[in-house]
Amino acid sequence: MAAEPPSPSNDVEAYQRCLQEADARLGISRSAYSSVWWLFALWNACAVFNVWSRTQQWGFALPLAPDFEKSSTAYAVASIGSIGGAILLCLLLLTLNYHIQQWGRCSSKWTDKVPQISFIAARQGQLIPLLQAAGLIVAIVFPLAGQLHFADKFLAGTSEVMTGGQHASGWKEHLLKYISLSSACRDYKYDGQNSLAYCEFYEPWIIVLSALLSWCLAGRCLYFLMKK
Repeated sequence: MAAEPPSPSNDVEAYQRCLQEADARLGISRSAYSSVWWLFALWNACAVFNVWSRTQQWGFALPLAPDFEKSSTAYAVASIGSIGGAILLCLLLLTLNYHIQQWGRCSSKWTDKVPQISFIAARQGQLIPLLQAAGLIVAIVFPLAGQLHFADKFLAGTSEVMTGGQHASGWKEHLLKYISLSSACRDYKYDGQNSLAYCEFYEPWIIVLSALLSWCLAGRCLYFLMKK
C-alpha cells in the first residue's frame, strides 16, 4: 500500500518542533530575535529617510533617528548616508541571512523564513504575505534605493585642490582621476568644506563599492528566501 501523505496538522507540528529546536540550539527565541531585528530595521529606515530628506532639503525628519540638520551640507550628509548607511544595511542583511539560515530552514515558504512581525504572527489569512512584503520593502528595498541616491548625490558634488581650483565633478572624474593616497587625504577638499574629512578618488570608490556590497548581500538573501 502507498504511504499516506502527511496531514497538515503533522506539518504544523514538525514546523513548530523545528523552531523550538532552533531556539534551544541558539539560546534565543525566534520571537525575540525577530523583535530586535524589526526594531533595528525600523530605526535604520527612519535614518535613511532623514538623510534623504536632508539631501533633498525637504525640511522634515522622522523623530526616531538623527535629523542631520546640523551637518554642513547636503553633499556631506550624502557621504554619511552612503558609507554609514551601507554599514548599517549590510549588518541588517547579514542578520536577516542568519535568520533565514537558522529558523528559515524549518519551512520552504518565504513568509516563514523572514523575521516574524509580532502583531501579525498569530494571524492567518491572505494579507500576511502582503504585510510581510510591505515590511521588507520598508526595511530593505528603501535603504537599497537610498544607497543609489546617496552615491549619486555625493558623486555629483565638486572637489577642489586646497591651494585653489576645481579638481573633479561628477561620477567619471571622481572615479577615474587617480591620485596618490597621501595627497588625496591632504591636498583636496570636498564641496568647499575645509573641515570635512575627505580623501579624493578613494572615498568615492568606497561609496560605490559599499553600495555594490549591500546590493550583493540583498541578492543573496533573496536567493535563500526563494529557495525551496
